Amino acid sequence: MATKTITMTETKPGSPDGATVNTYEKGVTYEDMPDALADEFLRAKWAVEGTGKKKSGTAAVAEPPAA
Repeated sequence: MATKTITMTETKPGSPDGATVNTYEKGVTYEDMPDALADEFLRAKWAVEGTGKKKSGTAAVAEPPAA
């Protein structure tokens, strides 16, 4: 499967496989986003190509607040 690196500009839900829905967080870079999902986020201007704060994987997990 082809992938792209994108950085989310909005927090949005998305499904990399058509069955599982994940939350993709604003400001996080996803290095292995499936092309089809990345293209949808880019078209909607919810993401930009490139890097920022890196997070591997396609599923976003909420990080605990800073102490």
